[in-house]
Amino acid sequence: MVKSVSWSDEGIPLLKRALGFRTISVTVKTETEDFGMDALRNFILETREEEIIKPCYSYNAPEYVLYDDAEQEESLLIRMIFAFSHVPYETRTVEETGTDFYGFPFASTPVLELNGLRLSNVNTICRHLAWRYDLSGRSAAEDSIVDVVTDAVNDARKRLGKWMRIAEYREWDDYEMESLEEKARRLIVSFIGPAFEEILRRNGGKYVVGNDVTWADLALASLINPIIFHRPNFFDRLPLLYNHCKRIADMDCLTGMLYNIRERSFKNVEGYTLPQSQYALLPGRRTHNPISLF
Repeated sequence: MVKSVSWSDEGIPLLKRALGFRTISVTVKTETEDFGMDALRNFILETREEEIIKPCYSYNAPEYVLYDDAEQEESLLIRMIFAFSHVPYETRTVEETGTDFYGFPFASTPVLELNGLRLSNVNTICRHLAWRYDLSGRSAAEDSIVDVVTDAVNDARKRLGKWMRIAEYREWDDYEMESLEEKARRLIVSFIGPAFEEILRRNGGKYVVGNDVTWADLALASLINPIIFHRPNFFDRLPLLYNHCKRIADMDCLTGMLYNIRERSFKNVEGYTLPQSQYALLPGRRTHNPISLF
């Protein structure tokens, strides 16, 4: 009697990241009726591991080269994904290679090279890596929420860019800083913060979507982390956003990439009320332009 066994639950998460595949299914057939499931799994793990992993890894895992400028600020999220997924890569600065910017797609950095293919644009690179290393949503609906959040993070980063550079490096004049500070405070406290807080609340507060880390969680932390470090008072009524960022920053694999965030208790916090126009733009509501969140 032929017995067919489908094995796709145990050990697969490790294989998926090692091989760069979205899903893997192993089907085993045996003629022996009394060959137990535990013995079968052990047989597969012990005798087939090298045959499964080594050839696939050799032919399917790209060799990554990340090109960026010397400061490497723009590539932070890309490097966070590599670190979280434990994927090796090589970093080359434009200055070191002597490469002209016009040698890259759209004459900009960062650029990720994998097996001769060059990808530009941070979000494009991150989506590609998230697909390979299981950091996307688990469904089309979850992936849509990931896109909403990451596009909103990207838009917020552009709007806050000048203020964040001034806050980070303290190169300003008093008049310019005062003007930018108030604009940044209003944007974070009244719009960005409450919107992200509500998205986290709807998903239970731990992750942006689902029950595990996606690249949206890493993207959100990369934006919020330096703001918390320099302006923690902006988050007095945003406990979920604050603790989400701390949770990501405390991960061992991301050590040295984000600021350490101190433990903080939030008691009797009365959150801001999100304007009705903003509620219409949250996941689960009908909207045509997620980037118009702000």
